[in-house]
Amino acid sequence: MQLPPNEPMIVGLDEIHGSLEAFLEEVKFLQFEISTQEVQLDGPDLAFARGVYTWVAEPRQGGDPFSFDGKYLTIFQRQPDGSWKIYRDVFDSNLP
Repeated sequence: MQLPPNEPMIVGLDEIHGSLEAFLEEVKFLQFEISTQEVQLDGPDLAFARGVYTWVAEPRQGGDPFSFDGKYLTIFQRQPDGSWKIYRDVFDSNLP
């Protein structure tokens, strides 16, 4: 489940991939940085990461580059094989 800013939540792996593919068809990333500020384990099967991100992109149809910055909180769930996968992903903009 992904909870993006100013949009309804996106549920399901195929739906998340589709949303990302549609976005990447519109913009080309010039720079992308994620800075994790905290990671904590919550019991044996859940963990979360919190941090900030910035990126610069330009429209694929032409136009000036634009920047974006915000923060995120991602919850991970341990899988039966011991690996960790994203369970919930929330991100928000710092822009008005």
